Amino acid sequence: LGLGLSIQFHYVYILLIPILILLLFIFKKSVFPLNFKHVIPSVLILMLALSTYILSEIKFNFRITSALLNSGTSSGLHPKETLFVINRLIHDNIFANYSLTPIVILITLSFIAYFLFQKKAKPKIVFLFIWFLGGLAPYLLSGSPSYYYSAGIAVSLIIFSAFLINHFWKKKRIFSIFLFALLIFNNLNQIFNLNKFGPNKDFIIQPGMLVSDEKRVVDYIYQTANSEQFAVGALTIPLSINTTWSYLLEWYG
Repeated sequence: LGLGLSIQFHYVYILLIPILILLLFIFKKSVFPLNFKHVIPSVLILMLALSTYILSEIKFNFRITSALLNSGTSSGLHPKETLFVINRLIHDNIFANYSLTPIVILITLSFIAYFLFQKKAKPKIVFLFIWFLGGLAPYLLSGSPSYYYSAGIAVSLIIFSAFLINHFWKKKRIFSIFLFALLIFNNLNQIFNLNKFGPNKDFIIQPGMLVSDEKRVVDYIYQTANSEQFAVGALTIPLSINTTWSYLLEWYG
């Protein structure tokens, strides 16, 4: 269900499928047995969650599928853009200073390497690391820095930070308190410094995409047409897929 809803949110989360398969393979002894009793209901729930998506694909001649196949054959990997996203994640969630984020990344990798040799902690770290790397896949393949491509990747970083605080609380309490205070200070600092500028434009791809504004546009179209037949062409996101306006003209128009 979660996978289906994620793909409904944005088609790029199709990339979660191989990540899920990898996690199930690695942790197959830790989860429920993967037999027909569990697999069939899971697949049916996934298909139910994706049913409207699949029907839309059929209706619009598999536009998203074609776009994915074409982009996959024409574009390469984007390591530079992916590294930028990693730096931004550290900046936004741990330490808001881009000049020091490479150092924070090295320290984080050192902790990961340390815990990989700890039998009790290793499965948790492997799970979080795959989660994090899986969230970077859309950036590596597309080169787009859009925030919504990594809706869950920051969560793995936050959970890892919480893991560090909890792990060192008994023996290295000063370090745990320092890390906790750093995270709180970083977030409060950005709230006070950035909130005054209003919504983050990197989050809001189309600031005018409110139903109230869209209805006014539809009204304007009909008024301008003056009861004559008309056709609508729009430069939209996603490109050349006018599902939003098609829905509005069917529902409101």
